[in-house]
This record gives sequence, C-alpha cells and structure tokens, in this order.
Amino acid sequence: KKEKNATPIEEHTILKIFTGDKILVRKRPSTGLLAGLYELIDLPGNLTHAEVQTWLLENFPALASQCELKSGSAPAASDTTKGFLLDESAPDIRPLGKSRHVFSHLRWEMIGYEIHLNAADKKTQKKLIANASELGEIVSPKEYQALAFASALRAYR
Repeated sequence: KKEKNATPIEEHTILKIFTGDKILVRKRPSTGLLAGLYELIDLPGNLTHAEVQTWLLENFPALASQCELKSGSAPAASDTTKGFLLDESAPDIRPLGKSRHVFSHLRWEMIGYEIHLNAADKKTQKKLIANASELGEIVSPKEYQALAFASALRAYR
C-alpha cells in the first residue's frame, strides 16, 4: 500500500486592524487560492506579539513617529517593557488565538491578533488612515459585513 504524502503546512499571522471603528481589509488576487475573496492582513509565519509590533511600526510610520515624540527615541524591536508600549498612543494588540484550516492539498496554521491603532490627535489619525490605505481598503463595520471572505478566516472574522 502506498504511503499518503503529508499535507504541506503553511503558517499565517492574521491581523484584524482597526483605525477608529473602521477595519483594514484587502482583496486577494484574481487567480490562485481563494481568488477574489477579501481577507484581513495575512503575514507569513506565526508571529509573536513583539514581531507584530515591529511590523506595525514599519508599516505605519505615523505610529513610529508618534511613539518617538513621547519617548525621545524609537523603541528596540525586542523591547516590550518600555513605557512607550504601555502608553495610550501605542497600538493595542490583543491575541485572537490559533486556528487551523485544512484545504484538500494544504493546511494553514494561523494565529490572529486584533489591533486598535490609537492616534494621539486628528493629524496622526489622518496619517494612520493614509498608511492603512497603502496596505488595503478601510471599510466601515457595515461594509465589512457585506464582503465575501474565505471560510478559512472564519475564526477571525
């Protein structure tokens, strides 16, 4: 009897990012797995809280500059205890737990985080929205409910 090949495993980190009450989504490519469906931000690998924070500071320059203004210098990526991370302008990162989705030919092992980007003022809020717009679309909760998402993301929907 022939041995069945092990299903390949892909690790994903799913980020549900809020700016105010709006949610950042993006549309998947028109070809390939889950073509044309919407998704939350999907990063390769199972990232830790600190790695997610580093990604946020790299992709949302408005956050980094806001944090630098308060602390006098940008935090080290590994430094999760400095006051800047505990202040009200830091992104609020909450774990959403792990999830698994098995496709016919592939298995996704996912970890999710809900993130609330907190702006110190209106100007920073506008910059955060501009940063988010480069990563995808910002939609209202009502628009979000109407979008077609892959069932693989059900745990984080």
